[in-house]
Amino acid sequence: RPPERAPDVSTGVDCDVALVGGGLSLLYAPVLAAMGAKVHVFDRSRAGGTHREWNASERELDALVSMGLLTHDELDGLIIARYREGFCRWHEGGTWPVTRVLDRSVDAGALLSLVRRRAESLGVVFHDGHSLIGHASGERSIALRFIDGAGASSEVVARLMIDARGAASPSATADLI
Repeated sequence: RPPERAPDVSTGVDCDVALVGGGLSLLYAPVLAAMGAKVHVFDRSRAGGTHREWNASERELDALVSMGLLTHDELDGLIIARYREGFCRWHEGGTWPVTRVLDRSVDAGALLSLVRRRAESLGVVFHDGHSLIGHASGERSIALRFIDGAGASSEVVARLMIDARGAASPSATADLI
């Protein structure tokens, strides 16, 4: 059930940013915390937990270093494969070679584990096992209601909510094809 009411302008906040979902979006948490924001991360299981690899371009990954999120050595240790070229193929159509696109395979579990530790060291608060069940927006803040694995509900007021639940979000209205 949603919060009892939307917060008014005099309602105090528990955090500046409530990041709801702890997958790839977890990259936001230490960056925002380093900028001085009080960040709370909520995930229905464990934020930063994944078991797969991600492909990204070298340029995209270098941005993580230039932002100060990772060092070059840390990033290099996370890359499990490098590709010279790939290809795009659509159904029974032609094949087109591509270079410098999705040319690095990254150990996503190790990346998110490192990012979570970095976020924790910057004061980010994690709420694992918390599912968002409702929210109500006010003029300057948003009230969020969560339910934990034991069925207990709690409410948090934040200045900003980032909905990073992916396909589990009601805002996700279309599948990628």
